[in-house]
Amino acid sequence: MRRLAVAALVSASVAWPGAAIAEEDAACSITADCAEGLRCIDGACVSVSHGRMSAPVIVEHERSASDRAWTGDGKGYALEVVVGDIAATFTAGALVGIALTTGQGWFAFAALFPTTLTAPIIHAANGRGGPAAISFFAWAAVPPTLTFFSAIAALGAGRNDVIAIVGYSIGIVAAAGLTTLDAYFARNVRVRRSTRESFSIVPAVTPTRGGFTAGVAGSF
Repeated sequence: MRRLAVAALVSASVAWPGAAIAEEDAACSITADCAEGLRCIDGACVSVSHGRMSAPVIVEHERSASDRAWTGDGKGYALEVVVGDIAATFTAGALVGIALTTGQGWFAFAALFPTTLTAPIIHAANGRGGPAAISFFAWAAVPPTLTFFSAIAALGAGRNDVIAIVGYSIGIVAAAGLTTLDAYFARNVRVRRSTRESFSIVPAVTPTRGGFTAGVAGSF
């Protein structure tokens, strides 16, 4: 801790002729009764270096809400989110397959939810709201993207097998990329601890021959 001392010499014609100068821990009435470098505190001469300091003023710099939304408590959970994304991807694929074989469209609709919700829920549960929002919108964009490219493939080839191959290929690439992104968001983050700054100020009055020296001493 850096220490800063400021002293101002105050000339005074005050003198204490014939007065006995008390040593440290000796009884006193005023600081003038004490030897040089001592102050009278609670009726006893106390060294300036051991004097009582005023209560420090402490300033704390805490992490902002924005920092907490992106890093949570800093503890990673990458394995958890990767396993969740893989399970959700296979579940969505299975539901799409059921929809194609049975002709029941609600299975295809249900396939939207596993991938769209799994990773965002995991991020949110770990206190990372920012990654949760990005993951949600990124996964939600996959089905429209698959539909768009599948429609282009259908216009070009007109064959169901080509459409399926294009759709699944894009889906696998998108799932792998978004899983990697989720793992990155879920990494361990070294959280910067709150910093504490303090400063203390104490008056210092030291008797000298023919007068006294007055000033303040502080630590920052």
